[in-house]
Amino acid sequence: MIIFAIEEVEDYQYYTDQELISLMKGNSHSAFTQIYDRYQGLLYIYACKITKDENEAEDIVQEVLFYLWDKRNTITFEHSLASYLYSAVRYKFFNLLDRKKVRTDYAVSFQKFIDRETVQADYVVREKELSRLIEKEIAMLPDKMREIF
Repeated sequence: MIIFAIEEVEDYQYYTDQELISLMKGNSHSAFTQIYDRYQGLLYIYACKITKDENEAEDIVQEVLFYLWDKRNTITFEHSLASYLYSAVRYKFFNLLDRKKVRTDYAVSFQKFIDRETVQADYVVREKELSRLIEKEIAMLPDKMREIF
């Protein structure tokens, strides 16, 4: 006979956030699911308003909720769960802006490098080719002329 440990199915919709957090910290998937159901839509709307991009908003919300589950045993809440989640979405948005700015700055810097350094690189290649050609021609000179040269 096989016995499975099945989480008792309860109606968590009437639980407070604090009760759900406590249950989630005890590894209750159902409590986390209730938190997810309670806040996912609201966080998504908030993220859409600040990002102006539905895909980025969805990614941010998923990252925040994944982090909540992943760090459930070590995470502490200074205030309410709602304020924590909204703040987390806002910070993820700021991180996204920073990453975009770094990418943009890098692209601009790289383009400047290409525009400026292409000419220098071309000169270096031409100089090496010319030196190789001169050395080759010098090697073909008679001994006395090569020595004088």
